[in-house]
Amino acid sequence: MDDVAQAGARPDAPGPGTRWVAEATVRTSGRVDAGTVEALGRAGAVAGCAARCSGAQGLSVRMDVVAESCAGAYGSALALLATAILPLLDGADLTDLRIVPGGEHPGDRHGGAEPAAAA
Repeated sequence: MDDVAQAGARPDAPGPGTRWVAEATVRTSGRVDAGTVEALGRAGAVAGCAARCSGAQGLSVRMDVVAESCAGAYGSALALLATAILPLLDGADLTDLRIVPGGEHPGDRHGGAEPAAAA
């Protein structure tokens, strides 16, 4: 079973406007400095991008993407990474990309049925 299925994502979620959260792990040839992390945030601002450096050679990038399906969310996240994020990092390699449902994702998120109508 893939990461998306394990995370509870619904690849068949309907409709435009479904929000997904993309979490990418990027390995770099050297340590990423604070100025580069800030530049990454500005470059990905349209997608609510947040970059975090662990001190090792690489960083984590989290972004919001809107797509009709999980596959579309992967495509949108890859496009943003390829055009706005990875070009700012020397020797960058994408090592992991996960897509999980965003806060506005449709479907059963809290295990509950619809609240009963008042009688």
